[in-house]
Amino acid sequence: MSAARGTLVLVTPTATPAAPTLTRWVLVARLATSVLAIATAGAGWAAWTQPDSPAPRVVTLVAAVVTACLAFVVWVLEERTAAELRGAARSLEDLLQAERIRIATVTNGAFLSTLAALQDLAGLDADERRTTISGFRQKVVERACDLVTDDQPRAAYFRVDDLTAPLRVMSPRGAIAQRSRTDEFTTEFDEASGTEPGVWHLVDEGDRALLREEVDLPGKAYRSYISAPVRAGGIPFGMLTLNVLEPGGLSEEDRDFVLVLARLLAVAESLALPRAQRAAAARTALARSTLDGTGPDEPRHDHEEA
Repeated sequence: MSAARGTLVLVTPTATPAAPTLTRWVLVARLATSVLAIATAGAGWAAWTQPDSPAPRVVTLVAAVVTACLAFVVWVLEERTAAELRGAARSLEDLLQAERIRIATVTNGAFLSTLAALQDLAGLDADERRTTISGFRQKVVERACDLVTDDQPRAAYFRVDDLTAPLRVMSPRGAIAQRSRTDEFTTEFDEASGTEPGVWHLVDEGDRALLREEVDLPGKAYRSYISAPVRAGGIPFGMLTLNVLEPGGLSEEDRDFVLVLARLLAVAESLALPRAQRAAAARTALARSTLDGTGPDEPRHDHEEA
């Protein structure tokens, strides 16, 4: 599947640069025509005030002919300028339409295939869900890479190892996808270390995905990333993250795409979790939010990943 992003990139057609050049020539021709018109008027006045002298009449005739020629040149240049602009507008509209079709094709393909997989998962029994959820996780991170225009994206699902642990650990655990990248996800988030509070705030409280467009982290090759909480029914399952090598290589539309995928993943995780484990995880999450001083009705805030 080819890549796509939500932002329509306006590519200026190759014919467009000619229009400013023609416009400048039109201005020059108009100025010359105005000067000659003034000269023609002056020569005509001289011919009228000096009827016995042929020179003013000759000058008037020559100036009139040149003025007419320049007026024709101005008309031709204006027509060419208008034609260039019409062609540029048509080309630009064609590019925009092609971009809209590309975005619709890829995003629909990515989301519809993910939704279809989620429907299939929902139709399975409890044991089958537990055995197939890993495939769904992998599908989500692959779709995250498909939805951005960058040629070298990398996505991973950092999943909480034990949902009922008082201090959690979160690692990719195999749900990784990348395009033309050699660097690896090496981070393991350990709540006991206390070094990544922003990550755990995002997982527990964030309602939106984070977008950071210019980062420079020690030992990390990427310069832009998106992180979205994977949480459903009050249970924080983990974090879906995507990064690229270029600063500013991700957009707000990319952030929204990743957030949608993270929420679909959260639904799948909830479906695959046995009822008893889901209840225990929900109680643990509620107790944690109470200890943190943020109950379920408290306002949520985004926190930057450390």
